This record gives sequence, C-alpha cells and structure tokens, in this order.
Amino acid sequence: MEKQKIDLLSKLLKTTPTITEGIKAKQFRAKNHQHLDEIDQLESGGYIERRAENYHINLRALSIIDKNSGEIEQIFDVCEKVFQLLKNIYFNDQDERISLEFISKSLDFSREKINTAIYYISQSSLLSGYTSDFQAKNDAWVIPSEDLLRFENFREASTRFERPDAAPIDDFFLQHQSESLFSSDESHIAFSQYYISSDRIRELKVIKHIDFDLSRLIRICEEINSNYQNKNYIALGALQRILIDHIPPILGFRTFKEIASNYQGKSLKAVFQHLENGCRKISDNLIHQTIRKSESLPTYTQVNNSQYLDALLAEVIRTLKESKNTTHQ
Repeated sequence: MEKQKIDLLSKLLKTTPTITEGIKAKQFRAKNHQHLDEIDQLESGGYIERRAENYHINLRALSIIDKNSGEIEQIFDVCEKVFQLLKNIYFNDQDERISLEFISKSLDFSREKINTAIYYISQSSLLSGYTSDFQAKNDAWVIPSEDLLRFENFREASTRFERPDAAPIDDFFLQHQSESLFSSDESHIAFSQYYISSDRIRELKVIKHIDFDLSRLIRICEEINSNYQNKNYIALGALQRILIDHIPPILGFRTFKEIASNYQGKSLKAVFQHLENGCRKISDNLIHQTIRKSESLPTYTQVNNSQYLDALLAEVIRTLKESKNTTHQ
C-alpha cells in the first residue's frame, strides 16, 4: 500500500477518540482534502467504514499501520486475551451468551478496551452472534463461534481473514478472478466465506414450526451467500430486501416497516430501523434503477448489511425456539 494511505490510516487512528464511536467523516475529509481520492480508495477497499456519518478503522487496516505503534500492539493484546477467554468458554458451552461486562471483569480491562476488542473480533467471523450496541452497559453480549477453534490465537485469525495473499483455510477466502467488472481496488479485498453465518443457517434447518415453513427463508440465506461469494452485488442487494420482507410474520407483524416502528428493545429496534431505512433504500435503488448514460457499479461497502441481518436472524431464531409450535429435528 502507498505510504500516503498508510499515513492517512495512522492519522485516523491517532485522532479517533474511541474506536467504537469513530471520528466525524466530513471533518476528517475536510482536514485532509488534498487526499480525498486516497480516502475514497481506503473506504471502497474496506480499510475504513463510514457508519452514522463517522469513519471507523476496520480490522484489515491494523496490519497495515506501523507495526511499532504502541496503540496497535495494545489493541491486539486485548483482542488476544478476549479471544482466548471466548475460546475457553466455547469448549464448555457452545451456545452461551456472554456479557461484555463479564468479559471486562474477568480480564480486568475497561469496558472501552473490551468494546474495541469485540469490534475487531466481530469482523473475523469468530462470533456467531453479538449485540448491535457494544456501548450498552448491561445488555451488550456476544456468542462465540466454532471458528474460534480453527486458530491458535487472534493474530493468526486476523491474518487469515484479512490478508489477500494468505493461504486459504476451508475456503474462507474467495479466489479472485483476474478480470472483473469491479474496481481493481476491490479485487484485493479478502472476504470470509459467509455473508450470513453458516451457524444461523444450521440453526434454521433444525427448527420445525407448525405455522411457518422455513424452506424459503433458508434458501434465501443460501442464495445471499452464493451471490456474495461470486461478488454479485446487485443480486445481493436485492436479496436482502427479499429477506427482510419475508420475515415479519415470524415476529408477529405484517410488514417490516411495522417491525422497525414497534419492536420492543432499544438496541434491536435501532437495528431494524437501519434495515428499513438504509438497507431497503439501497436495495430499491439497485432494483428500480433504469439504464443511464454512465454507470457506477455497486461495491461491497455499499450493500454490506451483514451485521444487521445477523442480528435480525438471531432474533428470528430466538422467537422460533421459544414458540410452543416449534419442534426440533
């Protein structure tokens, strides 16, 4: 990576008050206006992500920033200790929901440091579920994934998932074709195998409900993963809308708009409102856009709602499991 981009990542890290809150994107761009093209490339390349008008540094950027940075070493040190704790818990209980407060007290780290560690661990497919709001004092939680067992430590996990030149493990990396309709920058992004966690799909497959046939829901999830793996981002965007429109009856509503407006629980409601107001609008634009004189094709960054869909599916599975009309295979 060019030195200028590395310098921008370092500057972003140093000026960010907290990793989970990020820094105002417009402000950062204004102060570094002479490098707007480089910032755009970092964003489209997945090194930084814009959420709620703030820039956040993603996991794959950490290995790019100066290896001698004390702050980077501190982040990896906390991530490593959290990784080992979650791995040990998973050996004993594969479905335990672990509060971030418990992790903080067990490791004697501040909640802010734990929040930062979980933020990065959640980007490595090492969690099968987690709260949408890491800042929540008592309600923030994570559920470890089986993928923890694939690695000896967090550095190995982050390297395997984030380095485009790393050797593949159980197809966790996609083979990139030399020719692509997408930008050359994007061809260097390393992806995990699943957009929708395989754990979620497995959970859905063992549930049998008297009132709901889950076969279409499972098929939609599988097609989302297939199109994600093949970088079919227009189809991926459209399928996400199909998914959220398919689910409402399971949660006791007629439309997803009703869910976003009325669902109980502040954190989940915020997740559903994002899907209704953000994901739906992007999907609608991809579906209904007519041909134009010039085009800008969608990128993964534009259509990525994987964390929000994971939270939605987790709630769907929880609701189905608690239903009296549910049996298990």
